[in-house]
Amino acid sequence: MKIPGLCLALLLLALPVLGADRGVFFEVRGPQGSVWLLGSLHAATADFYPLNPAINAAFHSAQKLVVEVDMDRIDPQTLQQWLQANALYPAGHSLRNALSPATATALDQACLRDRLPCEQLMKQRPGLFVMSLVSTRMAQLGYDPQLGIDQHFVQRARDTKPIVDLEDWRDQLGLLLEFSDADLLVQQLLEQLDDADDFLRDTSAAWRAGDLERLHQLLIEDELTAHPELAGFYERLYHVRNRQMAQRIVEMMARNETLFVVVGAAHLVGETGIPRLLTERGFDVEQR
Repeated sequence: MKIPGLCLALLLLALPVLGADRGVFFEVRGPQGSVWLLGSLHAATADFYPLNPAINAAFHSAQKLVVEVDMDRIDPQTLQQWLQANALYPAGHSLRNALSPATATALDQACLRDRLPCEQLMKQRPGLFVMSLVSTRMAQLGYDPQLGIDQHFVQRARDTKPIVDLEDWRDQLGLLLEFSDADLLVQQLLEQLDDADDFLRDTSAAWRAGDLERLHQLLIEDELTAHPELAGFYERLYHVRNRQMAQRIVEMMARNETLFVVVGAAHLVGETGIPRLLTERGFDVEQR
């Protein structure tokens, strides 16, 4: 990934695409139920919509919407207390203490150049810091998480369909905070911010075409080639979660229901992506 790979993975692809595009979209059929499986871009622009009519028709046909986590249903006070206890450095410490002098200087220069509020975020642990920083940068560029695919369908389903979570929000945030190598994470961010436009253009084109191989290369292969030390973290970030989400989908399909499932697009590509895992379990999986 080029903005950087891991950092955008944590945001899970904030990209603008056009409604006529194919997208990352699958139909999964089993003996007792069926699933529409859509790759999510978690932030977008207004011209993203309307989506492909086939995607909208699938949503209307489904009995339930399934997402990774519906963050709107989390009690704000509970979330704030959890973050305070788990995601912030204790008094007297900050992210700056975990960075080498060279990385800290480079970060200061990048934040000044891009008008990013780095100093205000220094109490956050590395994973949350990077996510906050990239979110801020995306907002500067006009990308709104309220216009992301998952949020779009959550809002449409709010009064019309049950919304089911595939994951627990504490587990999801806990994984983000697990990445403790602050210097490596910030170095990646600094190395690749200059390539943001190219990365977004390439990934957007691959998503529009439904080019799963190209997406896998951009989102996972290139980053692991450049940083093999991230293999363990990628295993937990993608592969372990993919297996867990696939199992949850199988369990829900056994209830003879039609589901519309929206997860980050990076979870739907490669040999350990959810579509491949469901195929290996005997389900009929077809990219639409």
